Amino acid sequence: MTGWPDALDELRPADLYDLWLLAAMESALALGEWRLAAWPDKRDAYAAYRAALDREQRAAAVLAARAAPEAWAACAA
Repeated sequence: MTGWPDALDELRPADLYDLWLLAAMESALALGEWRLAAWPDKRDAYAAYRAALDREQRAAAVLAARAAPEAWAACAA
């Protein structure tokens, strides 16, 4: 599929949506940490933010690959 473990193939689209949502929240928190970091800590905070963005992108790609229009309705319910 996209390089994710086979266990993700068994998840429902709603579960994949939850995984993406958590990854999005993590990247938002990491952005805040980067913005608030003291100057000596900015480099590490930026690296953490970029890693969180990468995880969010991968989660979004898996969700998009698996989600059909009817799956989106189930996620919204």
